[in-house]
Amino acid sequence: MPWVVIEFTGKLITSPDGIAWTEQTIPAGTGALRALATDGKGTWIAGGEQNKMIRSTDTETWTSHSLGTTPERDVRAAIWSEDEQAFFVTSSATSTVEVRSRLHKSVDGITWSLIFEWKKSEGQAFSADSLTEDGFGNMLSAGTGDRADLSALNLGFAYKSSDAGVSWSGVELHDRGFIRIASDKGATTGGPINVAGGVDQVADPNDRLWSSGDGVTWIRQEANPFTSVITGLAYSDDLWLASDLSQKIAKSLDAQVWTSVTNPAGGAIRDFHKSETQSIWVMVGTNGAIATSPDGENWTQQTGPIAGANYQQVRFAGANMTLVSAGQCPARFVPAVAIIFAVEKDIGGEIELGTDLKISASRDDGVTFTEGTLEDVGIFDLSGRRILKSTVLLNSQPSGTGMRWKIENFNLKSVEIHSVEMFWSR
Repeated sequence: MPWVVIEFTGKLITSPDGIAWTEQTIPAGTGALRALATDGKGTWIAGGEQNKMIRSTDTETWTSHSLGTTPERDVRAAIWSEDEQAFFVTSSATSTVEVRSRLHKSVDGITWSLIFEWKKSEGQAFSADSLTEDGFGNMLSAGTGDRADLSALNLGFAYKSSDAGVSWSGVELHDRGFIRIASDKGATTGGPINVAGGVDQVADPNDRLWSSGDGVTWIRQEANPFTSVITGLAYSDDLWLASDLSQKIAKSLDAQVWTSVTNPAGGAIRDFHKSETQSIWVMVGTNGAIATSPDGENWTQQTGPIAGANYQQVRFAGANMTLVSAGQCPARFVPAVAIIFAVEKDIGGEIELGTDLKISASRDDGVTFTEGTLEDVGIFDLSGRRILKSTVLLNSQPSGTGMRWKIENFNLKSVEIHSVEMFWSR
């Protein structure tokens, strides 16, 4: 299933469309699930308690794995890094221990390597509760930490790494902790906009959301309707969404000015995610909250299979598809060549033509297809859509005049197909 949601008590549900959900069986003893990630190519991971990880390649059968280091920590955050082509997860413990948090890396979700430790003795008593990349070679984490001299505890910190997590530097922002961090990865301004959200300061209740262009200098964003702890934060397709513990939701186009959105789901929203393939947002949260939206503003409540569930995260991974045209008017002669033009947009990572995407043609009404030579002939518009041309030689096929085209994507590299035209000649 392309949609996966994890639940705090150690449960997991899947859906083909964000509407109909099925609970899946996962290994016993995994514990509370807080972190979920996919490489977008078929591999999924989720993190539980005491270094426990689970992994799946079909979202239905899950196997147990471990981060391997001791003493064990509870997994807090997980991402797939396109830059490093690897999974990264953070795990954290209470503030009384020497090693507060760890960062692990895996290329397959099975074998994990320790990359970094945040240590109290080195002035980094930091709980790495959230993790993201900014699209410019930097990794960011936000959470709760202590000052190096321990003169103040449980403060809000944001950390940054520019070397794939090998080293980190942090900045103290306020006197309470962070829970979420997200980035638009440069989609709107040419440089990243990063947003961190969490608990408001004791002295200043308008201190829940901060934004930064470089992950070092952060600015408070006070123009928001939130009245409690920020519990959810996400960006996709020119839209920011955030939520708080009091069940409020707000949207923003610039991560500065936030306007309220109606929450029909009846819970505190923990996460949002958008599928470009299905053109739908899904949000999940406490009290079994699941809702879908076509635009991030108008939401429809959905029903999940677990009553009162405390859903933590939701993710989507594209699926392979095959599009075949309906029968067209028969050709007036037996074609030797077909030329197919398609308007396409890559949405599951960079597409390799002929490997991740193939366009074929048939002259015997779809019984036999021949793959064409596929080329990129130019930009269609500024949204990222382009024009593809496939030239198909048909003489190896049985003679016929019933023309059809076929478009296939592979390796779970999702694409959008906006229009298709086919021409043929002798």
